[in-house]
Amino acid sequence: MLAIGRCVEVWAAPDVAPPSWSAVRRFEAVRDGWLASNGVQRIEEQQRLIPHGSPWSVEHVCYRGQAERGGETAPSIVAVRLARAGVTADDLPVLRVEAARLFKAIEATA
Repeated sequence: MLAIGRCVEVWAAPDVAPPSWSAVRRFEAVRDGWLASNGVQRIEEQQRLIPHGSPWSVEHVCYRGQAERGGETAPSIVAVRLARAGVTADDLPVLRVEAARLFKAIEATA
């Protein structure tokens, strides 16, 4: 799940504006918790396993021209990003629930 990066539709908390800030905060907390629990301390190794990246949104890719500027279709970009975790856009609701659960677990240990 961390492999898809900071997908706003997955990581953002409900009713938080702007959602990208919430997505970044929640993703980073879960990412850092996972890396620490797996003993990954070197920055280079952390970046290789779960790279930092800008928050991205299915809506942004689809509606604001990012896909067209890159010469690809929006659905193909979204599919590639989600495929990193072996999921599709149909899985977003389940991923959202899982992201919330993971974030709550990390918060509880902090």
